[in-house]
Amino acid sequence: MSISDPLIKELKGHVLEATKASSNGAILDIHPFLLPLCQVLESIFRKGLNNIVHSAFGITRRDYWAWIDKTAQTSAGLQGNFKRIVEEVSSNPSINTPQGRGRLFIRHALKSKCLHVPVETIVRMKCNEGIYEEDSIIGDEILGEIFLSLLYQCSHLHFDLKLENASFLDETWQLPQYQEYELVPCMDLGVYLGHVSGRAVVVKVEDGSVAAEDNKIEVGDVIDEAFGICINGWRRGRVTALLRQKRGLPVTLKVIKGHYPNGSVFPGVIPLLRRLHLDVDSLQERFREAALSESQETSLTGSHIGYVLPSPYAMDFLLSRTIMSSRSPLAMSLPPF
Repeated sequence: MSISDPLIKELKGHVLEATKASSNGAILDIHPFLLPLCQVLESIFRKGLNNIVHSAFGITRRDYWAWIDKTAQTSAGLQGNFKRIVEEVSSNPSINTPQGRGRLFIRHALKSKCLHVPVETIVRMKCNEGIYEEDSIIGDEILGEIFLSLLYQCSHLHFDLKLENASFLDETWQLPQYQEYELVPCMDLGVYLGHVSGRAVVVKVEDGSVAAEDNKIEVGDVIDEAFGICINGWRRGRVTALLRQKRGLPVTLKVIKGHYPNGSVFPGVIPLLRRLHLDVDSLQERFREAALSESQETSLTGSHIGYVLPSPYAMDFLLSRTIMSSRSPLAMSLPPF
């Protein structure tokens, strides 16, 4: 095999960008090179992967997460951070697929400076055991060493990534805008939710309600956590039951915004909005008009950049009586409590 590979060349370019950026501080989710960096890392992990597994149930295919998880369980003497991360990724309730877990692992490992650890077991410890074919990068003696050297370089960089923003990694590498709120306890936020594919999507916000103030919560947003509990995958009624159980307590919510600061709709929510019979084009037009208006009002001051907002801040608005929209066959109305 040639001692050069397009993926290695691309990775070198992104690592160089990251190295330059790190001289000005931590590498954040807003840096434009981070997305292609993660994508090329995944491509290298998949190239030449022997992903066909024969079993009594027939032929199945596995992703790179399978061997990384197995390495953490079976290999002795590995860096403690690596095993801890694999355990955290394995138990993360926001992720449902091997693809999502592999992607979350890459982000975790970049932040914890240990992405090189599983690769070392193959390149240095010769524990390939049929995991990678000869035409792979990781399975090739020379290219594997080059890849490992680039991962070592990454381990000297400071990645400060918002790891809880993980719910859509099953579907896409693109990250939504992620906000955290602390709310005072009360009866009604004025928000209606539709449940589809296990996600609680905001389908309506009452005009004049506290939730509608300054567009804090908007149509198309997804409630990711409530009271520190991930509600991704919950069935109808469980969210309402949780709110009833926690009534009278301060409320913390983590919200996946349905659009970016420039007004464009986050691609991950588009299929959900369509299944809930929401007009995506109309929403995008509304979001863009609002973003333009805000940009004109704030000029260069007070604006947010990127996908991740500053640290959580308290807001004096009321807790929702979670009501599911009757506009969708996937939603239902619930009595007040």
